[in-house]
Amino acid sequence: MNQPRDFHSDLDLGKQAEREMFVILAGREQVTALKMTDWTKVGYDIAYQVAGESKGMEVKSLGGGYPTGVVEVWADDRKTKRPHWGDADIIAFKDRSQNKWFIYDVAEVTKHLAAVPDEKLTRANNGCKDDSGWIVKFKWANGMPGYLGHIEGL
Repeated sequence: MNQPRDFHSDLDLGKQAEREMFVILAGREQVTALKMTDWTKVGYDIAYQVAGESKGMEVKSLGGGYPTGVVEVWADDRKTKRPHWGDADIIAFKDRSQNKWFIYDVAEVTKHLAAVPDEKLTRANNGCKDDSGWIVKFKWANGMPGYLGHIEGL
């Protein structure tokens, strides 16, 4: 399994996942106007159209090997900063250990995460000097509202 060794290898695995999802979408007949985006400008990784409707997709690559995935609820220690996915419509989590993608509706996930009680949160332990962030674990398939299905990785 490809586990990140440090921040830069984690970024590399994230970019690899973005490219993989791009190739998956490119192989779907109904997907048009497909392009990689600058997440610093729009808040998500891939833009595309389905039946003329524009969509934005945030891509998350997780090491996996566990029965659950994780998603960030708070990006800071004081619980004042929520993660920002721009105007994304879809969030795709890759469990690298299973080589599967789990697809969720962003609006439903965001609504769910806003209501998660503090006792369900776990510290991110993300290695930053302030160890900031709070996460919640979810079952891969249908573990949060907004589950749209899963697809096999390449």
